[in-house]
Amino acid sequence: MKVSYVRLALLPLAFMSLTACNGLGIKVDGGYAQMEFSGDMKLAPSTTIPGLTLDPVDVQDDLGLDAKVGTPYGRVEMGFVLGSITASGFTHDQDGSGTLTTRFGDLTASTPVTTSLELRNAKVALHFDLLNLGVFRVSPGIGLDVFDINLNVSSLSLTEQIDVIAPVPMAFVQGEIDLGAVEAVIDVGALKADVGDASGMFLDVEALLRYSPTPKIHAFVGARLIRIDANGNADGQDFDLNLTLKGFMGGIGFDI
Repeated sequence: MKVSYVRLALLPLAFMSLTACNGLGIKVDGGYAQMEFSGDMKLAPSTTIPGLTLDPVDVQDDLGLDAKVGTPYGRVEMGFVLGSITASGFTHDQDGSGTLTTRFGDLTASTPVTTSLELRNAKVALHFDLLNLGVFRVSPGIGLDVFDINLNVSSLSLTEQIDVIAPVPMAFVQGEIDLGAVEAVIDVGALKADVGDASGMFLDVEALLRYSPTPKIHAFVGARLIRIDANGNADGQDFDLNLTLKGFMGGIGFDI
């Protein structure tokens, strides 16, 4: 199931590569991103405990996920007559350790834990120009944002896991200012719905600033913000996620 969602999200990349020889405008960006997590989450125990009220576990203070982590970053953007297709993706792997201040699943308060987090994200969006003045463009559209989250929180004798995949169909809007050698672009996607293993509110903001010293090569810097406020059930245990992933990226790109 997970593989099929990721393949679906990356299909436009294959389409872009096949159509590159036709002279369509394609921008390929690749570089390095530095991301950090913040927020909190809840995980119910595997068996019902009458009268139990769960408090949130802080991902930085309790789980030790308080470091900025480097990761590869890639993005492809293809323009056509009436709009554009964009696709981007990254991975985020992080380990940490901490001490729980409240219950997390079957792990009780005051338990020292080690934490392992793996996040995969692939995003594809199709935009159609609503306003295009050459220098300034606004393009609403639709897309698919796939979040694959695997979290393991372990003590000496017990491991709690949240393994969630959420293929989120989002409404997107893209804005661009093109001054020739300097270009700024921002993508904003959002949805509140039931998707995959989770339901709730999903927000994804990606912004880039490109500088082109030559017509075919450019450098870029940018920022990414992902907000997940969702709940669901993983392997029979209810969970509630209130997470933010944010950071900066930079690298070089090519115009084809």
